[in-house]
Amino acid sequence: MKVADYFKKWLVAIKSEVRPNTYRSYKGNMENHIIPYFEKLGTELQELKPHQLSDYYKSKV
Repeated sequence: MKVADYFKKWLVAIKSEVRPNTYRSYKGNMENHIIPYFEKLGTELQELKPHQLSDYYKSKV
C-alpha cells in the first residue's frame, strides 16, 4: 500500500472519531498538502523512511 493511500484510508477511519471541525482541518491538510506530496513520491508504506518525513517537513518551512 502506498503512503498516500494509507492517509486516504486513515481519513475515512477517523471521520466518526473526531469532531466535524477537526475532521475538516485534517482533511484539508491531508488533501492539500500531505497526500499530494506522498503521491508524487509514490512510496510504499513499508518502505517509508524517517528522512522522507523530514524532507516533507522541510518542504513546508
